[in-house]
Amino acid sequence: MYAKTLIAVDGTETGRHALEQALILARSEESRVTLVSVVPGYEGDLRLMGRMRALEPLREPYRKALKDAEALAAAMGIRADAVLAEGDPVEEILALAEDTGADLLCAGKRGSYYADLIPIGTVAAKLARLAECDVLLTPARRTLRLAHIVAPIDGSALSRAAADRASRLAARYGAALTLATVYEMSAEAFAQSPDIIDRFHAEAVQRQAPLIAAARGLGVRDVAGVVRMGTPVYKVLVDIVCEKEAGLVVMGSAGRGDIRRILLGSVAERVIASGEAPVLLVKKPLPETREAQ
Repeated sequence: MYAKTLIAVDGTETGRHALEQALILARSEESRVTLVSVVPGYEGDLRLMGRMRALEPLREPYRKALKDAEALAAAMGIRADAVLAEGDPVEEILALAEDTGADLLCAGKRGSYYADLIPIGTVAAKLARLAECDVLLTPARRTLRLAHIVAPIDGSALSRAAADRASRLAARYGAALTLATVYEMSAEAFAQSPDIIDRFHAEAVQRQAPLIAAARGLGVRDVAGVVRMGTPVYKVLVDIVCEKEAGLVVMGSAGRGDIRRILLGSVAERVIASGEAPVLLVKKPLPETREAQ
């Protein structure tokens, strides 16, 4: 499914953990791997630093992180290309993803945030928003386990693409799959039409039905749908992830062309921010999915 994987490394404990998880997946996918470490560009006055050689100690941690990543890949039997870049980390990583034709970008996500606290300034968050290819974000101390996958479904084209990707992963690795739909209901809407909850629930089940059938058609043996009402939506989704002890969440998320996904507070960002499981953000349908449509 993923032919070319780009893995961002930074030498931190979280970054190394994400690297290990990404390499395991890349090996299973028989993916060509590129490792990248980005030295942040120095914006000060070089005259105050003396000579350019004075900047070398600033680059050394990134060189070491890249060298260690190469060694880990080699120990796992993976031949990887390594790139040491310099400049803005987000810009350099996105440019390399485009240059290498990567269809999966992997990075670590530091910290856990709840309620309305969203890490909007981190490199991982920006990569998640701006990358054109799929993005795998692995939180600290969370293992990518392909025993149970949860895919949130909201009826959009990208959520259907996420269901497709989740189904293919579940079929490939023998995972159980849960398609989860969560909807909000205002008191005013319920007061005007008490049967509206039943209608919403029935509609959600109806939307899930072809996706469940498609998953079974791909060979997923254990697939089920979950429909719940609750607010905020992301908290209910996180509860489902925890209940299922999911080792991966697969969600639809638009690329840089969709301003809606750049706004603070998207459901995808909040699920990522919870840090409860690795999250695979699907940015566009697979070629065969687009042809089918």
